[in-house]
Amino acid sequence: MLGLIFLAYAEHRFEQVRSEVEAKATTRRPVAPDDYRARSVLLLAEQARLSYLVGLPEKEDLGAAVDTAMKLVEFHNSELRDVLPKGYQRLEKSTLVELLRLFAPLPRKLSGDAFGLIYEDFLSNFAMAEGRLGGEFFTPQSIVRLIVEIIEPFHGRVFDPACGSGGMFVQCAKFVERHQGSATRELAIYGQEQKEVTVPLARMNLVLHGLSGDIRLGNGYYDDLHDSVGAFDSSWPTRRSTSTASTRASWPATRATRTGCRSRTTATTYGSNCLPQRWPRVAGAGS
Repeated sequence: MLGLIFLAYAEHRFEQVRSEVEAKATTRRPVAPDDYRARSVLLLAEQARLSYLVGLPEKEDLGAAVDTAMKLVEFHNSELRDVLPKGYQRLEKSTLVELLRLFAPLPRKLSGDAFGLIYEDFLSNFAMAEGRLGGEFFTPQSIVRLIVEIIEPFHGRVFDPACGSGGMFVQCAKFVERHQGSATRELAIYGQEQKEVTVPLARMNLVLHGLSGDIRLGNGYYDDLHDSVGAFDSSWPTRRSTSTASTRASWPATRATRTGCRSRTTATTYGSNCLPQRWPRVAGAGS
């Protein structure tokens, strides 16, 4: 179902900017995926749109058509290559028809981040159904939001070494927007996740919220795929409240400071935030 929700949302965003993008196209320079990507929108071929699937004749193999739609989205949008779910031919045709009819009207009825909230709700319910194992890919939104309020990611690079379905990134983006900022301009997103089946959930989650990031498959305990040591530390050690001004003045500049930060929390690492680059690590930080 998450794949069908994704298609409905993608078409909604596509249709919102389609006329503007096509109006700027010329014979020498036809419409390209980058024209839509610049607006945080996916380029969709006609056969990849939910409205096309809903309008197919009954004799058509609907499951195969949905799988083709997913492949076309991946073909035209390289950041989603091998990410979207397939195998819809395994579903009963009557079930698939009902799901398409259920999701097709949603874009006209919803606005704002409604699709992102629906996606999060599905993830939450799946996590509860999985019981203890559900925590491997989904952390309750209330907990993630509390962590984000503590680290205050106004600007910079956000790294989650065990990102699951990407909830930390979504909440960081919402934090920026609550403070009248643009998450796409202010944040650079990096993540790692050890579960191969969960990485696509995170990438789809980002796209559904109009975000992009570098999410890689790897175990954060053993694989440092983003060269993260020292690269994502905050430039201001707010967790060291007992330090004096003279002590803070003696600390060497962190990498975040050297890149020209514009806010107190330039870059954050989930679990080890707010420590200067050369400060001795607290036991268990980052776990």
